[in-house]
Amino acid sequence: MSRKAESAGPASDTGYLRWRLTGNPFSLLSSESIEDVVSVHVPTSVDREFTKAVEEGIRRGRVVILSGEFGSGKTERLRYLAFVLTEVNRFYVKVDSDHAEDVIRKILVTIGGALAVRGVRRPEQAGRRAVQILEKRKPAILMLDEIENVVIAGTPADSDAFGKFLLTIARGLSPGIGLVLACTPAALDRIKPVIKAGVLVRTRPLSLREAIEMLSKRMASFRPEGVSVPWPSYPLTEELIQEMNKRAGGNPRRLLKLARLIISKLSFMEVTPDYASRLMEFLRGPVPVVSAGGVQRRVIDLLRERGKASLLELSRGLEMSLSDTLRLVGELVEKGVIERCEDGRYRIKTAGG
Repeated sequence: MSRKAESAGPASDTGYLRWRLTGNPFSLLSSESIEDVVSVHVPTSVDREFTKAVEEGIRRGRVVILSGEFGSGKTERLRYLAFVLTEVNRFYVKVDSDHAEDVIRKILVTIGGALAVRGVRRPEQAGRRAVQILEKRKPAILMLDEIENVVIAGTPADSDAFGKFLLTIARGLSPGIGLVLACTPAALDRIKPVIKAGVLVRTRPLSLREAIEMLSKRMASFRPEGVSVPWPSYPLTEELIQEMNKRAGGNPRRLLKLARLIISKLSFMEVTPDYASRLMEFLRGPVPVVSAGGVQRRVIDLLRERGKASLLELSRGLEMSLSDTLRLVGELVEKGVIERCEDGRYRIKTAGG
């Protein structure tokens, strides 16, 4: 499908409306912000592999691990499962803490209510409790998202405790119960015993066809009712999307961010037939780079402001993925600029430290 750029219509049309859009379709990047995930989700070969593995995992009582970089679509795929596995009791938990005890408590409460945590002291005990609850809810699946937030960002003790909890569940699964874990590749080393008990599915970069379909679906929900367009991804041409996907490395989140920028730029560009070629020049220009020193300075500023901060807190403050933040913090620790405290948080290293 190759689309040639054409004039968008009367020059009097303003903003997004000139492109037959009611707003920027890519203002919401995260799938968590979208109520109807099905309407924007694009099934890929990864989805087919993942769904098959999960269905088999439930049938046989097995663990499935979905691994991919930040923004590769892991959360969206977990949410999409809710619409595929209609006859299965589904329990989704986003790991939003680096403290194992808090995370384990949240999981038990999600699957069994407040009483589920009564009398639980150790991670292995909590794992057995989780299995007992899931046994009563067969067929059932427990989906844990972003587990790197505790296995990487947590202290060694927290990582170890959560690993024991997961391994106890994995070993206690029986036919009719599945466990799905979603994490970044950096977290895989921390859960090797669990991986051995399950199936690992890795995300892959978007193909051009998938990129076009993903952007087109998002744009369709921002079209005025009854309005027709020359092609589904209008005004983005196939050549533009190919260049955008190349720049994004096939990463859905990065592609959506780039699309948000492009559509915003289009909203105030002069309407001419060569708009696509002008955007192509823009895309092929130098990529804005934030210097390593600049990012490291932001880490130091955050620690000055807060005194101490966990890896998870720094990741949120920097608006960076956890794995990227981990590498950045590691560099600063090696340089002796910051140090890790006994509680797992980081602080600026003093002269006498």
